[in-house]
Amino acid sequence: MHRVLPRAGPERCFCGLRRWFGQPPRAILKMRSASTATARRMENSEVDQRRSGAEGAIAALRAAGLAKTYHGGAGEVVVFAGIGIEVQAGERVALTGESGVGKSTLLHLLGLLDEPTAGRVYYGDTEVTRLDALRRAEVRNREVGFVWQLNTLLPEFTALENVAMPLRIRGVGRRAAEQAAAERLKEVGLSARMRHRAGELSGGEQQRVALARALVGDPRLLLADEPTGSLDGKTAGMVMDLLEEVHARRELATLYVTHNSGFASRAHRVLELEAGGLASKKWGLGLR
Repeated sequence: MHRVLPRAGPERCFCGLRRWFGQPPRAILKMRSASTATARRMENSEVDQRRSGAEGAIAALRAAGLAKTYHGGAGEVVVFAGIGIEVQAGERVALTGESGVGKSTLLHLLGLLDEPTAGRVYYGDTEVTRLDALRRAEVRNREVGFVWQLNTLLPEFTALENVAMPLRIRGVGRRAAEQAAAERLKEVGLSARMRHRAGELSGGEQQRVALARALVGDPRLLLADEPTGSLDGKTAGMVMDLLEEVHARRELATLYVTHNSGFASRAHRVLELEAGGLASKKWGLGLR
């Protein structure tokens, strides 16, 4: 049984979440319509054609010469250096590697949650690493959807309120934000649970709420860090199926970290991060 906590004030919650969702900019929410869901084999074929026929196209996400070094009392610790990566719109890329090698750190750099020691990150043709902290937060709020292993939902708030939170932080009015949140919860099959507090939902339902929250701002990029790591096998498979469905429907550029080789093989490409850098690349089973 989940413990239901007292409700905190919205301003307190907004301040605590701005690190993840960004500061409120001036523009209002713009929702683009979702295209019809595509079967996985059709999606794979289309991505393959785009890759073979669109050389020189600007990647939705690109990093060049990315490095991260920590300095402390024990000296300098180089997590990785010289990382280059590209993810096209409509492409799903899995990132694998041993624990502690820096996969989550790389995801944080790509999602503008941390700053690299060296290197640059581009969203489309815009370099985003050189932006000031406020502008990075605004870009992160608009361009990136995050799904974490621990869903970071606020247990005392309803599913609807949790999903609406990034839009409320963006400056969208409550009615418009909750309308968009309701549509995203319907997309992940949780219309009947939207008025339930997050702490009253099962683990799989909570992760679906987290996915709806990641989509509510209509991002171009979806970054997921072990999105099924805390779930049982059956529920994890259902969440991965859903992630693939919304990816195809929205033509997202998706990069997800996983230790599950079966889930990795479902991506269009699999990248392996080893000590010091991105050492190997191979096609996922999805394109065979």
